Amino acid sequence: MPDGTPLDAIQRERLASVTLDDKFSRSEGVAFMTGTQALLRIVMDQARRDRAAGLNTGGFVTGYRGSPLGNVDLTAWRAKQHMDEYDIKFQEGLNEDLAATSIWGTQQVGIFDPTPYDGVFSMWYGKGPGVDRSGDAFKHGNLAGTSPNGGVLLALGDDHTSKSSTTAHQSEPMLIGMGIPVLNPASIHDFLPLGLFGYAASRYAGTWAGLKCLTDTVESSGAVNLVGDTLDFVMPTDFDMPPEGLSIRHPDSMMAQEERLWSLKLPAFQAFTRANRINHQTHGTKTGRMRLGIAGVGKGHLEARDALRMLGMDEADLEKLGIGLFKVAQVWPLEPQSFTDFAMRCDELLVVEEKRPLVEDQAASLVLRSATDTPKPLITGKRDPEGQTLLPGHGEFGALEVTRAIDRRLVASNILPDNPDRVGRLMPAPSIDRGNAPAPQRTPWYCAGCPHNTSTKVIEGSKAGAGIGCHTLALYIYPERTTAYTHMGAEGTPWIGMSPFVETPHMFQNMGDGTYNHSGLLAIRAAIASGVNMTYKILFNDAVALTGGQTHEGGLTPWAITQQLSGEGASKIVVVADDPEKYAAGTAWAKGVTIRPREEMEAVQKELREIEGVTILLYDQVCAAEKRRRRKRGKMEDPAKRLFINKAVCEGCGDCGVKSNCVAIKPVETPLGRKREIDQSVCNKDYSCLKGFCPSFVTVSGEEANQAAIRPPETGPKPELPADTLPLPVPASWEGEYNMLVTGIGGTGVTTVSALLGMAAHLDGLGSALLDQTGLSQKNGAVSSHVRLLPKGGDAGAPKVSPASLDLLLGCDLVVSTAPPIMATYLEGRTKAVINDHVVPIALFTRQPDMPMQSAPLTKRIAGAIRPEDMTLVNATTIATKLLGDSIASNLFLVGVALQLGLVPLSVEAVERAIELNGVAVPFNKQALAWGRWMAIDPGMVTQAALGDDLGAIDEDEGVKAPTRAERVSMLTAYQNSAYAARFTASVEGFAANLANRGMGPGESRRLVAAAEAALHRAMAYKDEYEVARLYSDGTYQAEMKAKFGSTYDLTFHLSPPLLAKTDPNTGEPQKIAFSGKLVMPLLKVLSALRGLRGGPLDLLGRTEERRSERAFIETVQSVLDAVADAVTDSNLAAAEAIIEATEHVRGFGPVKARNLAEFESKLPELMGAMTKAAVSEVA
Repeated sequence: MPDGTPLDAIQRERLASVTLDDKFSRSEGVAFMTGTQALLRIVMDQARRDRAAGLNTGGFVTGYRGSPLGNVDLTAWRAKQHMDEYDIKFQEGLNEDLAATSIWGTQQVGIFDPTPYDGVFSMWYGKGPGVDRSGDAFKHGNLAGTSPNGGVLLALGDDHTSKSSTTAHQSEPMLIGMGIPVLNPASIHDFLPLGLFGYAASRYAGTWAGLKCLTDTVESSGAVNLVGDTLDFVMPTDFDMPPEGLSIRHPDSMMAQEERLWSLKLPAFQAFTRANRINHQTHGTKTGRMRLGIAGVGKGHLEARDALRMLGMDEADLEKLGIGLFKVAQVWPLEPQSFTDFAMRCDELLVVEEKRPLVEDQAASLVLRSATDTPKPLITGKRDPEGQTLLPGHGEFGALEVTRAIDRRLVASNILPDNPDRVGRLMPAPSIDRGNAPAPQRTPWYCAGCPHNTSTKVIEGSKAGAGIGCHTLALYIYPERTTAYTHMGAEGTPWIGMSPFVETPHMFQNMGDGTYNHSGLLAIRAAIASGVNMTYKILFNDAVALTGGQTHEGGLTPWAITQQLSGEGASKIVVVADDPEKYAAGTAWAKGVTIRPREEMEAVQKELREIEGVTILLYDQVCAAEKRRRRKRGKMEDPAKRLFINKAVCEGCGDCGVKSNCVAIKPVETPLGRKREIDQSVCNKDYSCLKGFCPSFVTVSGEEANQAAIRPPETGPKPELPADTLPLPVPASWEGEYNMLVTGIGGTGVTTVSALLGMAAHLDGLGSALLDQTGLSQKNGAVSSHVRLLPKGGDAGAPKVSPASLDLLLGCDLVVSTAPPIMATYLEGRTKAVINDHVVPIALFTRQPDMPMQSAPLTKRIAGAIRPEDMTLVNATTIATKLLGDSIASNLFLVGVALQLGLVPLSVEAVERAIELNGVAVPFNKQALAWGRWMAIDPGMVTQAALGDDLGAIDEDEGVKAPTRAERVSMLTAYQNSAYAARFTASVEGFAANLANRGMGPGESRRLVAAAEAALHRAMAYKDEYEVARLYSDGTYQAEMKAKFGSTYDLTFHLSPPLLAKTDPNTGEPQKIAFSGKLVMPLLKVLSALRGLRGGPLDLLGRTEERRSERAFIETVQSVLDAVADAVTDSNLAAAEAIIEATEHVRGFGPVKARNLAEFESKLPELMGAMTKAAVSEVA
């Protein structure tokens, strides 16, 4: 039980009886479901109701995916068995307006041809821009009407804050223009009753009906009451239905349709709303006068309810103070009688609604036209009586903004005295950020191995237009060469208007394959017809990746695209592929199409921009996320090879990250500075990091080695879990509600954690409301999942945790946990936090390789908002990865810690059962949970089991201790000889002596000497061919590989020998050549033995320009150290340190190091000048 007592037999039976199918198969009771699943439950409930009424109806669901309705099609396919049972046909739409037109067709069933069905009820779904696109189809269909036993419900996906859209969208004004009534659920709990009401009203009034699916409602989940069999809708008695009814008919004239809609159908819809009390008062006195009435529209009703609670008011207080709350679920056309009856009893009516004042304006009209003698209320909402903004008409607001607005009106009306602390206590502490730099932010980024990392790069001197899809992220990733976006299907057409008036002769335009299939072909046709010069990049990823990896409608293929575009008149078509050999002989490409490898991407772009007319670059590579899915399902080959980085050889220059833009490249701190490693848990085997000019990359081949690299969850943890029985946790006491917030990174299982917690709450018989705030976060951005619990079931109110009301932070990512919207929920004395203090680099690390990544500044921010004793820090990533072999285990490991500490008020049995019901890697996830619980009990034992003697690995802020001077001397001796090492010692000792002579303090002197040692050591230990050979062949690397893979693997080296490597015509850099490890390793041993030739007359390898510059750079560093020692003072110490530190940025290999050296040389005069200026200022 959540209170820690053992489960009885009835409770155990309940745990065992719940299934994931309940949301569709159960006919009564409660089922846990998401908003998207609730939409499909609506059509199944409608079918059940029709059958119970003796009707033989069919159902039809169609539309086009797009956040927040991005998974309707995936959910429908998974629910096919249930939908088939009720003759419900799901048909994915090619685009939104064509899908809407097919909905119109369902209402014509039986008019023209015989049918066994009594009618067809239909549901259309689409995001806000799709609503706009479908306006013509909606208007025609709604004017025509619905069949008597049919009905149309439009699921309108609105993204009020443009989290995953190119516009902040509100659909209601569009539907008002078409005369379509709109329903606005307050939460997921309203979906079933309002959706079924929508069908009943649609049949009665002959109109289509809109169901607003706001991000905060449709992307939420919870335990929902199954009301489909219990609802009994009432027919109006106060509406005169025409004898012929209001349904669709044939023949029918256009003017008769318009008259019928506005004169009869909409009043009929209002009458049906009135008869069934869809809009009604929920709180406050139901009779008599009220001083303040609040009309909450959609989710605004729950936010107003939460606001009153945050102001400390219960039902008795509301009645005493004369405050009432009215719920508006049917927002247009607003049913006048019920609303006016409430409004005319109020001295003031405050309308709480997001975006435009739709209800507020209707309220003003209704009140103005009211014929009663009762004093008319003052109406406020967007503005107060003085014209000052009360609630914004743009973006979104939450419970805190509503609380402020209500408090202002309570004070202005003298209902409550002015007390700034009433709202002020809910505000985040202003000292949270004091003394800290701005917190880093997680911005969305391409997935590891994403094709767009290559395909959206633009050559120098050109720009590309952005499009709709994952590749829109190019606006943030490559902002210097990627310009504005347009709406879906119009990509490239702005250039038609721009090109006659600008000097730029050519433009690239990105277009995803999903957009091409949706409507983008028309844009290309328009561009060809206009005669502009441009190149369309068709990014073929073989899946609609942004919304879940759906397949293309109609089975789109690259060769079919080339045939279409050749027929349209494209000047030239080139296909660029990650593997040009993958196409079968005889593939039906259009005439003249050439296939080029992705290594020639830059060259192809240069060629195409010189060709007049519209050219096509079709980039073909499977989406990285979809590739991973298919490999897991055995539907795609999983190459038995992985790339690894030899950290000893790696220079930490970051060229691999710059070239690949891949987030699987991670930093690893070593005694010799930050190097790179590949996170095999997220690597999707794109191999593009090999483009980095660096000899540290090695391919490890072999099936056993491939599996050993990641140790999949099925192999279980090592060591074994303790045999002792874990004691049950003792949960903290709570009442009223319990608010949890899970923060993390997109694509790492954060939403899975919240779903497990929600299901566990359902299994424990608790009420819940969950909201996953994702947007584009699945692309490595920030995720926050709100989980709200009630002790005895029911509606937990708005799913979003209100400000200053958080009970538990499960901080799966430290960076996201410091975001201002997250910290606004913290309240000192109430909020507890269990945080993974491992800092995962933000994606910008691929561009900024020296970005600081300490956890202390971030944990300090959180400690400024909650009590230190309420914060538990655990390096969950490091420990869980060591124990279970995959960093994905860290989130459930953290849940286990919090669960055992009593901070997750759910039973262990329910959480484990939820993991079982989820059905994914069940043993692995249960072990992660158990290890986390043990961590809460005995952290020393778990840490020892995970890390052995390497306990320093969990204190990442401490870094890795730098080598001592003696250790550096030993390294340089191995590098060359003792004489070479002695040269290092003499230089460093001379530097230290000069500092002492200048009277530097011991602390400052130690810091400068340590910096000098590191700088000179790096310069002297430059990695030429001899050193790379030594680092591979001295036995250390072989021992590491054997420990990881055993003896059954093959190595491939990727090197660029100066006498063998050709120059890449595309990049101008030397090409890398793959060499068999069996062939190369003996040669490396020989080459290592020849390092005594380094710098001598027989050193043929040392005669290159690169080696000469490296030897010269040693002298440069020594001269820099001499200059610093001669000029450093207390006043210019920071400038002196900056000069020495700058020398360490001269790293890398070949052209990379040459660029870094040139950058250093250009900056050195400025750095030296800063040191001199600081010294002069001290004298002055």
